Amino acid sequence: MQVLTNAGALDRDKQIAVVRELTDIVAASAGDPSLVDRTWGQLTEAPDGGWGSTGTPTPARNSCSPPAPRSPNCLRVPRPRPDEEKDMSRTRILVVAALAGAVVIGVGSAAGAESQPVEAAALTSFPAVVNALTQGKDVELTTMLGQCSAPDGHTAGPEVVSGLHIQAFQIPRNEFIAFSDTHVTLDPRNAESTEFIRYRVTPEGTVTVAVTMLDAGGHAQSSPVLTCEIGRGAEFHSR
Repeated sequence: MQVLTNAGALDRDKQIAVVRELTDIVAASAGDPSLVDRTWGQLTEAPDGGWGSTGTPTPARNSCSPPAPRSPNCLRVPRPRPDEEKDMSRTRILVVAALAGAVVIGVGSAAGAESQPVEAAALTSFPAVVNALTQGKDVELTTMLGQCSAPDGHTAGPEVVSGLHIQAFQIPRNEFIAFSDTHVTLDPRNAESTEFIRYRVTPEGTVTVAVTMLDAGGHAQSSPVLTCEIGRGAEFHSR
């Protein structure tokens, strides 16, 4: 990832914090915690005159200072008012993440109002999830397995909270929604393995979670299928 700021926007402590937090964002977006150890960050500063906003590049402050010649081509820039200086000191972070490609992160100063974040809408029923998916909305699922139950109906799942953005899905004859997640992780012995998680949502509002681990030797081990409910153990949101 690349972090670009105007010159002097971040001191050393802020640089460390930005790299740490954005690395966590990258790993969370990809659904792969191991990316934290494999993500590199590059910090770059743009000097005065080397960046711009609202379609206008920022002029160099010393472009008209002596000994520069006084010519029609010389940019004469009035010093901003105190309130403008305050606005220009604000820093916005724009994150563009592509799970299959590069992650580019730019940081820059901008005057004016900040963009308003899009609030997530809760999806509390099977039809609501179907409508959001078929309308092309970004649908997120958060599972709290400790609120789900094992096949015996009494044993709770592990105290694990996980989340994913639904990328590909199937809805056969509107009978259920099926989607999955696959990522590389480490087993209890710190050996590399691939985890396959399959989800199925029914019109009754139940969400089943089936997990299969495949080790490097090709041996598969499946965990008991857990059953959650929309609103209890499984929460859907769309943007």
